[in-house]
Amino acid sequence: MALIARMPLAVAPAMGVNAYFTYNVIGFLGSNVVSYEDALAAAFVEGWIFILISVTGVRGRLVELIPKDIMYATAAGIGMFLAFIGLQKSEGIGFVTWTAPLWSNWVDAPNTALFINDCLFAYVGANFSDPSTIALQEECQQLSNTEYPFTNSIGPASGNYACMGAQVRSPTLWLGIAGGFIMVVLMMSKVKASILYGLLFVTFISWLPNHAATYFDGSEIPGGAERFDYFKDVVTVPTVEKSGGKLHFSGLAKGDTWIALITFLYLDFLDATSIMYTLARQINDKVPNFVNSRGSWPRQLETMVVDGAAIVVGSTLGCSPLTVFAESSVGIREGGATGITAFVVAAGFGLSMFFAPIFASIPPTPRALPSSSWAPS
Repeated sequence: MALIARMPLAVAPAMGVNAYFTYNVIGFLGSNVVSYEDALAAAFVEGWIFILISVTGVRGRLVELIPKDIMYATAAGIGMFLAFIGLQKSEGIGFVTWTAPLWSNWVDAPNTALFINDCLFAYVGANFSDPSTIALQEECQQLSNTEYPFTNSIGPASGNYACMGAQVRSPTLWLGIAGGFIMVVLMMSKVKASILYGLLFVTFISWLPNHAATYFDGSEIPGGAERFDYFKDVVTVPTVEKSGGKLHFSGLAKGDTWIALITFLYLDFLDATSIMYTLARQINDKVPNFVNSRGSWPRQLETMVVDGAAIVVGSTLGCSPLTVFAESSVGIREGGATGITAFVVAAGFGLSMFFAPIFASIPPTPRALPSSSWAPS
């Protein structure tokens, strides 16, 4: 993207397609019909299709035909999805969680209920994989009078949980809010790299041991001591031994693999094309006439070909489909308008592979702040 398209756009596995790739196509622990290796083969073929329709001009022509309102709406939807992830507990600040208000009514509570609160881990109780069976409902009703009924595990726990009290008291939540406040104040003051300053502030505070919001020893998130031991390794040698070259093209003989491939293509097209157009319009605010009246921008063909090539290369390394990601907006907002921005991002990603213990120890709270504050300009 930096050397060929010369655009300030960073490329990484797409969040929406990543979720579909993981949970809908492969399934939990490979429980679906399509295997991980088959899904990688589908992504590989999808990348070549993207390259083909880009080189032939079909993709550029479709960009001109798609209503601009659809482009903006898709980009806004992706931004809201990223913000939603950033507000959740597992990969965010924990402001939005699932919970059942009363245990006695849990069997009647919808599993998709969302509440604006945070829950201390000491008050989190695991939900269960199949709450719809009569036997499980009866067992839950029998446990309803215990002090902490969710500690009585019935079957494998699911990703949902209920909070038994102490909402909006998590120190990490308030640390994240403080980091977000710093970002907003610095942005309003026109300070360069304001988002980076807020992220670093929250990260360094989280790395300090033995306080309520730490990510290491004494953390409310289990495993703090183990994370600190890994953090002390500092340097590691990157390897793709377990994921590189695992494509199984024999899986293309399955109808389910082709369904996944077509879905990848559809999702990626809307995702990547809408984000590209929205970011090009953002560059246009700094560089007048960067986008013409038809919605095209300089080196559009190269940008789209690189996007497809990234999917091909990523699949050979074991990644779900890659695309231009929405966080590129942050770099453009700070003044990026050329391939130098993408080159710096690529260099940073390359360097981070050798310092994985450090970068992997960045807590969910600071990682979520740029996502939860992103919106198309």
